[in-house]
Amino acid sequence: MIFNLLRIKHYIKNFLIFLPLLLVQNIENMEIISLLAAFFGFCFISSAVYIINDIIDYKKDKNNPLKVKRPIASGLFKKKDAFIISLFLILVGLFIAYYINLYILYLFIFYIFLNLLYSFYFKNILIIDSLAIAIFFLIRLFTGCFVLGVYPFYSMIFLVFFTSLFFALSKRKLENNIYNTKYSQKFLKYSIITTSILSIVFYFIFIQNINLPYITYLTLFLFSYIILKFSHSAFSAKKQDTINLLLHDKTIIISFLGIVFIFILTFFVDNQLLQ
Repeated sequence: MIFNLLRIKHYIKNFLIFLPLLLVQNIENMEIISLLAAFFGFCFISSAVYIINDIIDYKKDKNNPLKVKRPIASGLFKKKDAFIISLFLILVGLFIAYYINLYILYLFIFYIFLNLLYSFYFKNILIIDSLAIAIFFLIRLFTGCFVLGVYPFYSMIFLVFFTSLFFALSKRKLENNIYNTKYSQKFLKYSIITTSILSIVFYFIFIQNINLPYITYLTLFLFSYIILKFSHSAFSAKKQDTINLLLHDKTIIISFLGIVFIFILTFFVDNQLLQ
């Protein structure tokens, strides 16, 4: 149950830290090591804030039929023990960040602070809760950028923002499929449509900006499929968790792996062969 407490499956979100690799032509071994360290450091920090959020929502989760099985709400972990684990994870994460560089340390601290605000205030405010989630993903992006010493294109920033906002709103729609939330069905419908379109548009612009071989344009179709397939699932599925929905959809997984494979291919194969 420790894996459920730490939300290990949510570590998939932290792979966004590696996205700025597309902006680097020549990468050194120490940069790869630092990027891996930042990834694991962020995993520790994200697990800690998930635990803190579960402690704060303890009473609400006990009365929620979908969340009552969470380790703290179900009584498998005492709140005091869970809090000690979260403090340990935060210290380890900040220690790793300090030895990478101070910018990463500041980002990690800001991420923790923003998550505390989210747990106590933002998640109870309409729209602000979804925007906050999008900012969390931008922090992941900038973590990777600060490790590699690169600045992302505006198209990359908007791509990450609108895609994460799309998934955040889709999560609210999944919740609405099971029980009533503060979001109206009409608002979620048009918001999901808008953010899905913007995500695909900015992905196309991003592909143009990074100036990689033409084969990378194939990823546009795969990315579009992921967005459209997930938006369809958001309106029909009866699962609340977006990660579970993603990890149980084989076609989405295959499409994502296809995107990763194509980008890796552009790094290891002569560009002239891919033009």
